[in-house]
Parts: sequence; C-alpha cells; structure tokens
Amino acid sequence: MWIKKSVSAAVCLTVVHAISLLQAAVTDDVDMLGHFERRIRPVLIEHCYECHSGDNTENELRLDSHQGLLKGGLLGPAVVPSDVDASLLLGAIGYTRSDLQMPPDHKLDSSVIADFKRWISAGAPYPEIAAADEGIDTVQVSPPSSASAEVARNWWSFQPVSDPTPPQIAVAGEQMQPLDSFIRDKLNQQGISPAAPADKRTLLRRAYFDLLGIPPTPDQVTHFVADQSPDAFARVVDKLLESPLYGQRWARHWLDLVRYCDSRNILDEYPFPTWRYRDWVVDALNQDMPYDRFLTDQLAGDMLAGDGKDFDARKIVATGVLAFGEWGYGSDGLGKMITDIVDDQIDLVGRGFLGITLACTRCHDHKYDPFTMEDYYALAGIFFSTHINGEPDESGVNQPVMQIPLEPNSATKRRQNLVRERQALENGIKAIHQEYVAAAHQRQGPKTAEYLAACTSLQRRVAVPEVIERVTIDAEAISRDLESDVLVAWLKYLGIWHKEERAVLPGGMLEKFEKDFDGVKLQGWGYVTLPWIFANQSTVEATAPAVPVGALVVQPSPNQPVAVGWR
Repeated sequence: MWIKKSVSAAVCLTVVHAISLLQAAVTDDVDMLGHFERRIRPVLIEHCYECHSGDNTENELRLDSHQGLLKGGLLGPAVVPSDVDASLLLGAIGYTRSDLQMPPDHKLDSSVIADFKRWISAGAPYPEIAAADEGIDTVQVSPPSSASAEVARNWWSFQPVSDPTPPQIAVAGEQMQPLDSFIRDKLNQQGISPAAPADKRTLLRRAYFDLLGIPPTPDQVTHFVADQSPDAFARVVDKLLESPLYGQRWARHWLDLVRYCDSRNILDEYPFPTWRYRDWVVDALNQDMPYDRFLTDQLAGDMLAGDGKDFDARKIVATGVLAFGEWGYGSDGLGKMITDIVDDQIDLVGRGFLGITLACTRCHDHKYDPFTMEDYYALAGIFFSTHINGEPDESGVNQPVMQIPLEPNSATKRRQNLVRERQALENGIKAIHQEYVAAAHQRQGPKTAEYLAACTSLQRRVAVPEVIERVTIDAEAISRDLESDVLVAWLKYLGIWHKEERAVLPGGMLEKFEKDFDGVKLQGWGYVTLPWIFANQSTVEATAPAVPVGALVVQPSPNQPVAVGWR
C-alpha cells in the first residue's frame, strides 16, 4: 500500500506553499477582501444566489458580480460603496423596510448585518476588481481565481482556526464551559431553550454511544448511578477516551472520507494490504495525534520517516491513503484507468484535506469554487508524473500496487547487498557441485554395470538384504575397485538396503509388479511411477504398450534417463 516517494514529496511541497500563503494572509485581520470572502460572499451564495445569479435575475437584480451589486435592480443600486443608508441590500437584510425584506423567510443574524455594514462602509471592495487592478484576467461571475495569490489566500474557508473570546452568558445554577457559551448564545439568538439536563443513566448511554459506539453494560450503569462524587462523569469520559474502542469507532468516519477499501473493484479482486493504514488511523486517534501531524504524515510520511535508529515505519504506512481506491484493473484501457486514479486522488486531497470538492473543475471553471480547471490540471500533473501501479516483488509475483519496504533505506540497501552476496555464494556452490557431479559421472559412469553386479552379489550373499552391514559393503567395493559411498547409493536406489529409505530416492527399479494390458499380463519392475521395465513371458504379443513375446522393454520417465545393463 505504498506510493512512489515523489507523490508525497510533490504534494507536500504544494501544501507547504499553500500554508505559507495562508500564514502571510492573516497578518492583517481587517483586510476587507478577506472579510468579503469570509463573511459576505458565503451569505450571498446561501441566501441570495438562488434567485439573483446567472440566468435567475428576479427584479433584474444580480448579486453574483461587482457590476450587478452596483447596478442593482428595478428599485435601484443594491450597494452604494461607503454609503450604508443608500445601499438597498443592507436595508433588505436588516428588515428596515416593510416592502423589502430579504431573505423573505427570516431575518439574518445581527452579526451578519453588521458584517455587511462594515464591508459597505469600507467601500465594498470586491476581489475580482482587486485582481483586475493587478492586471490579472478574471471573469466577473466567477469567485476569486487562484491565479491571484492575494485573493486565494483570503478565501474564507482557508483561514486558520482562530481563538475567539467566548460570549459572556450567565445562567443561574449552571456551570458554563466556554463551548457551552457559544452554543447557548446561538440558542438565545434563535429563541430556543436548551433541553432539560439528562439523568445519569441517559448521560452515560450518550457518552458510550458517542465515544465508543456501544451501550454501557448494566453493571456499568449501576456503578455510575451509585457514584455520587462530583467528578464521576469526568472519570467515565477519561476511561472511554483511553479505550481502544474509541479509535475504532471514530476512525470509521475518516476511513469513509478517504474511501477506504481492501480491493480495487467490487469483485474483491486484487486485494490490498490496506489493513496497515486502517490500523494506523485507529492508533493515531487513540494516541490523540495532533491533526496537523495527522495530515502531514499522510501526505509526506515517507519523506519524514527518517533512517537508522530514528526510522518510523508508521509514517510510511500513513502515505497509503493515496494508494488505494476502487479503480478497477484497466478493462477500458490503461490510460483511462490512470486518469481515473488521478481524479480520485485529487478528489481525496480536495474533500479530505482542503474541505472542498474539486470534481467540477475537471471539466470547467465553476463560478462558486475558488479553484479553476487550470488549477485542477496543475495538481493532476503531480500525480500523472508519478505512478502507484504494482511491480513484481522479489518472488516475481506482480503486486496490485507499488510497495515501499517498511524499513530504513539503509537497511534496505544492506539487505539487498546481502541478498546479492548470498546469491553469488549460492552460484559458486552450485558451480562447484556441478563440477564434482560431472567429474563423478566421468569417473563412475563407465562402472555402472560393475555397480549393478556388486549389488546383485551382495543381495545373493546376505541372508537378510534389508540389513546389509556396512563392513560387508566396503569389502565388496574394495574387491571391485569401486567407491563404497557410491555403492551404498546404488543399494538404496535399488531398494536392496533399508527399504524405508527408498521413498526418498524416487525411481527405484526393483519393486516387482504385474500389470494387465488388454488381457496380456506383463511382469515388471519399477517404483510407483516411471521409469518401468516390462517383460512379456506370455505366448501372446502385447499391443499397448507394444511388447513382443519374450521381449524386455524399458519405458523411461519424461524427465529421467534410464539404462539397462546385464552380465
């Protein structure tokens, strides 16, 4: 489940460059272009564009361009820069006129109205106009083009998380936490009262289902209800957060987001070893890994894994997020499969890491997206210039995806050197063995008949052939100028000495048997499989196999030679 290192390196450089732009952008908190993208445009998109953008221009009013805002509709200009009283848009969203109230179903929050007032008072700056002033070509109906770094870095959803001051909310008899203050403030704005405090049984069930996804046991409920200490619930929460089930429960959400799967298609073919990545996500959550490191390890973990004693294989595992997906196996052509893989990787980076979909920009610029088609293919170029297709492993088996060893580079090099050294030694040993075998064949081959004669002599002279003494064998070999060890090998091969050892020497020829071939009984010698020797002692010629009357026939095996000698 490993990707080529240049994938994560290139993506890491891209993300690091984007982060540097964002850090530079937040130095001026009162930047009106950033204020527009964070506070104004999202409201227009959510509440106004449905009726006042593109071809939908009720009352001839368009609010999706700077020109449309200044021109206004049948009632006059929607926005008059620096003049809040003359700007009809501010009056409409503020419900200050009975005949003009937008959106019609409810009044916007006072904080939203204050944002619009602040923007108009500052001259109603518009990103596309600012980009045009810098000499950048833009389309008026589009959101800020990423061709302008100044505009892109001020896009509202790309701003870093801030640390706002909690609203001052005081409720008698309640201990308000900072997070509770934000929630209570929004409830008050909507005129909603919070639900009544939950009883201890309900509270415990909520904690278990939220954190672990399972209900508490009856004993756990009983114990918690009986515990009247003020920190009873806090201790339960701490215990649940320490449970390994916590990571398993919440890892599922992230794994769904990054389209986790174990194979490349719905037929469960080409399985991946993606369980390593799954376990890494679970462990990361259980270890409370910081979110920035959680993302960085997935984009560039193989570049950060280190080497030697500092090597961390888990960082390599983390990069597997870009190396799995339901991609099929190229039935429509390798080019299309690779293109679909790249599109899937871009979609993952967009939705998973940037929080925005990039699918539209594969085919066209989308007027509500901050990225263009040019941006899409710039990112695609990074992935197209790399690959994750599998290659044969050391055993020659083709893998479904490229894999990176879970060991330091230095260890990989050492192992590869040792493998080469071992192979060289094995080749040397094999060459020496072949030399000895060739020499033995030249030396002992001409004596085959003498060895067979020695075996026959030993078999006839010993009462129990299965237990021929070694001293007897040695004496027979010396008398015939033969090698004792070779004679022992012949005895084992022929099954004369120690029959139990014959099974490990396939091809023994002295196992007698009788076979019926079309009514003709042939006597033979062999052992389980070929080679065999047949003798036709009947008065009828055998046809299959063809064995004339009184003939001796040798049937060799497909891959072993056979010879017959007699004296």
